Amino acid sequence: MEILILIKKQLKLLFSNRLIILAGIAVPVLLTYLFSNSIDASKKPCLYAADLSKSSYSAQFLQMLSSHKEITVVSTGKENILKKVDSQLIPMGLVIGKDFDNALLNNKPLPVEIIINFESTDSAVLKQVITTELSTLKKVTIDSSYLSKKSGIPINSLTSQVFNGMKSSSSSEINSSSSDTLAIKQEEMTQTLLGFLVMFIWFVIIQGFRTLIEERENNTYYRLLSTPTSYNRYLASKIAAAYLFGAFHILAVLLTGKYLLNLSVFEHLLPVILIFAVYILLLTGISLPLSLLMKRHEDFTVTFAVIIIATGILGGSFFSLDTAPGYLVLLSKFTPEAWGEKLLKAVLFDNSPLTSQLVPLSALTAIALFFIGAAFAISSMSLRKNSYLVKS
Repeated sequence: MEILILIKKQLKLLFSNRLIILAGIAVPVLLTYLFSNSIDASKKPCLYAADLSKSSYSAQFLQMLSSHKEITVVSTGKENILKKVDSQLIPMGLVIGKDFDNALLNNKPLPVEIIINFESTDSAVLKQVITTELSTLKKVTIDSSYLSKKSGIPINSLTSQVFNGMKSSSSSEINSSSSDTLAIKQEEMTQTLLGFLVMFIWFVIIQGFRTLIEERENNTYYRLLSTPTSYNRYLASKIAAAYLFGAFHILAVLLTGKYLLNLSVFEHLLPVILIFAVYILLLTGISLPLSLLMKRHEDFTVTFAVIIIATGILGGSFFSLDTAPGYLVLLSKFTPEAWGEKLLKAVLFDNSPLTSQLVPLSALTAIALFFIGAAFAISSMSLRKNSYLVKS
């Protein structure tokens, strides 16, 4: 009963700071909105295309693609496309094979290769444009071939007449894919929100341990040593309050993202709850020993700000680790943000069952409990050391 009263007092103290609550909820959502819209509005999707056929039909195909106002077509070589895709500079590229004309005229599978590295809104638009125009080209060629046999008019002449009089008819078909494009955009925004959330929630959790510093600065700590209240219970109440405070913020951010940004963040509710439950425990465990070692507010603020921002950058909160060099990927494995994002991505976007993530979840729980145990050990040593000061 005593610990429940202590937890209640700690929560009342944490929730009295409305500015921290508002900032903890608003910052991840606002950054997600700004990042997503600035990237969306920056430029049109760019399609890098390599024409190995160098024929009239491949040239016509590229011209049909270029007629779309939604995209920009850049002619280049296959090696350049492979290099850009491998370097994550472009989401995808198009390669038209050498036997394009022959395959088209003989109704064979077309040697058209789409080289793709990662799915994005741009790649969805580009693939839709390619599929639509390729279908149009095949239909025109097949119809022209049939008419050529019946009328004796050369097929090249018929197809030229059709293409010269034909406007791009695929713009309305492109619009039909808007729901798919919107779904990919929402998925990207959800990933961005979760990336910011796993970093900024750490700022929220450390607020639960700020009173540890205040107690040392105003000498409340020494008065606590002389009371009948167990200091271990008092420390446990701070852990529980920080944990609940972080859980509240995560729920508030996810609800805000759902209703303000229209993001689907509750499709896998139970796995997400379990992952965040372990993740909050991990952040709480890491923060507590460091908080016990701090003696001044200045040290507390600067140290945690540096740690959180550094691990957030290395952990992929601001940019995808898919585009990072190998040494950054290696360093990210030592950051909690990277593990939080990895677990959420596996369950939410890769459709992995929760059972496949039990090993990392168990490992993170063990790490969290180790740090919490270390914190109680540090607290006990400090308690024994300072109890002599109180008695004297």
